[in-house]
Amino acid sequence: MKYLKMIGLAAVAAAALMAFAGAGTASAETTLCADTAGASCYGKGTVVDASLVAGTKAVLTPAGFFGSNVECAISTVKGKVETTTTASGKIEQLTFEECTDPVTVTKPGKLAIHHDGEHNGKLTVTGYEVHVEQSSLPCTFAGNITEGITVTGGSMAKVDATATLEGTSSFPCPSSAVWHAEYTVNQPEPLYVVTGV
Repeated sequence: MKYLKMIGLAAVAAAALMAFAGAGTASAETTLCADTAGASCYGKGTVVDASLVAGTKAVLTPAGFFGSNVECAISTVKGKVETTTTASGKIEQLTFEECTDPVTVTKPGKLAIHHDGEHNGKLTVTGYEVHVEQSSLPCTFAGNITEGITVTGGSMAKVDATATLEGTSSFPCPSSAVWHAEYTVNQPEPLYVVTGV
C-alpha cells in the first residue's frame, strides 16, 4: 500500500513538472503586440513594413581587401506575419536603391522574431540571396543570418543590423561582408515584442 502511494505521489509530481515545462515552453513564444502587456496583439496577415532611419544609409563592407563599401540611400523591408506564436513570415520585399554599386536581391528569404528581453527581440533571416557588382565583378551573398539583427520595441520600433553575409562566389569575390543598417518600423505602429501571450 505504501509503495502504491509512493507511485501515486511520483505520478502527481511528474504531472506537475510536465505542466510547468509546458508553461515554460508557451512563455518562450514570441508575439508582436500594440502594448507591453500583450492585451492587443497583431495576428496572422499583419503587414510589417520598415525603411531606413532618415538620414542614414545601408552599408555593405566586404571582408579583406576586396573593393570598397557599398552604400545605399534607400532600403526597405516588407512582409506579412504568417505564424503568430513565434512571429515569422516571408519577406515579400527587400530593396536597396540609390547605391554606389548595383545591388540586386534575388531571394529576400524569410524572417522570424524571437523575444530577447524587455519588449525587444532578435531577428533571424533564412534563405536570402543578394548580388553585388563592383567594377563589373558580380559577387553573391547567400544563406542565413542568426546573429546581429535586433528589434527595439516601442512607438516607431527600431531594427538595427550589424550582420555578416556569407559570400558564395569564388575568388576574387570576398568570403563575407558586414551589412550595417538602421530601420524604422513604419507598420504596425506601435510594435512591442512580447512573450508568453
